[in-house]
Amino acid sequence: MIVEVKKRGINKSLTVFLSMIVILTCIILFTGFLILNFRTFLSEQTRESVYLEKSTLLSELSLYLKKIEYSLLESKLVSSYLIETSTPKELSDSYMNSKIKLNSDIHKIHVSPNNDSIRSHWFLTAKKANGRIAFTTPYYDSSSNKTLIDFSTNVYNNKGYDIGVVAHSLYLDRLAREVQKHQKSPEHQIYLLDYSKNLIISTGHKIDEADLSKYWDKIFSYSILFTIDNGFYIFFTPIFEKNFVLISKMPIRSFYATTNFFFNKSFIIPAAIFIAVIILVSIFVIWLMGREQRKKERIEVESLTDPLTKVFNRRYFDNIIESKFIKMKAAQKPISLLMADIDLFKQCNDTYGHSAGDKVLSNVANVLMKYARREDDFVTRLGGEEFGILLIGTHKEDAIIIAENIRKDVWKTETQIDGISTPLSVTVSIGVASLIPQKEHSFHMLYETADKLLYKAKESGRNQVCY
Repeated sequence: MIVEVKKRGINKSLTVFLSMIVILTCIILFTGFLILNFRTFLSEQTRESVYLEKSTLLSELSLYLKKIEYSLLESKLVSSYLIETSTPKELSDSYMNSKIKLNSDIHKIHVSPNNDSIRSHWFLTAKKANGRIAFTTPYYDSSSNKTLIDFSTNVYNNKGYDIGVVAHSLYLDRLAREVQKHQKSPEHQIYLLDYSKNLIISTGHKIDEADLSKYWDKIFSYSILFTIDNGFYIFFTPIFEKNFVLISKMPIRSFYATTNFFFNKSFIIPAAIFIAVIILVSIFVIWLMGREQRKKERIEVESLTDPLTKVFNRRYFDNIIESKFIKMKAAQKPISLLMADIDLFKQCNDTYGHSAGDKVLSNVANVLMKYARREDDFVTRLGGEEFGILLIGTHKEDAIIIAENIRKDVWKTETQIDGISTPLSVTVSIGVASLIPQKEHSFHMLYETADKLLYKAKESGRNQVCY
């Protein structure tokens, strides 16, 4: 038997060792893969990043600006009817009644017919634009405590005559976020200008006037003007029907700092295989070690548990009672021990058989378990038909009440015996010992007191509690 156990131990150790070798080999191979492929990846990813950076920034800004355009055109249609059919007060009331809905990015709507005496900056800007969507330079609005930009356009009637202007005040925060989230590095410069070279949004850098003067005339001749100049990738493009010009100027070296190798397809597939192997081998090793641990724990539990009643056995009681007693002595709190014995159990075994006796023992143990509710309380089978219930922190008066309830519950509990129509009922006698441990006390004193009181209960007629 000893030789067999040793062989099993050697096999398990060898399995764990080989598993560790597999994991280490995978790590070495994967590291080699990273070194060999990283440089190639960088050169490819640089080209891809330039293209993706252009396409995503353009598409997201264009979609956002299109949303602005649609909201303005909707206002334009409603305004055309209202300007012609309403007095200034009616026009104001119509907008106050939300005939045009504001989305979350728009602060307010302005409408002004040509005969209105008000000539606001958005009105004058729209008139100069002569039918195009015009934008004012950003400004601070004290009422909303935010930076706004007005975009406006002329309103025409059904005969094509210019009859006024409608403008929306837009929160600049969202537009700024759309631009800034594409900034790849602190040196990456992004600018959004209107067709009159007014700066609308930037990433914080001052616009390079030399770049503007060098390329501005070419911008509106191309959909995208891309160039490499003085260590920078630069692209210029008109967007939103050439109302805006988007400029992105990124240092070439920043790609090597910002390119994310670990989300590239050339990395993900090998990484997934590597991680899968590591996980599978680790799971196997953990399962192997866990199985041994569970086996040890099961053996330990079985050595401390009575297999029939599933309560603790006498070994556990002997191991734990002294430490519980010392703990209560230090805390100066009460400890109570109830010793219960099934009355006339031998007669039950002799009359109905040992299988019936086993059922009785299990049922009595289940009743006792109901009264060991707290974490430190426990029930133990001391031997044969005798049980102990240790109640930590329970005073004698409460222990007596619990003992009496146990006695009544056991009496009311019926055990169905095979071949017998009438269920069997048994009774228990209980001795209750309780004290607040003092220096001269020992746990043996508690045990002996409970044992004496148990026998007193049996000698006094059984089915009773003595204390």
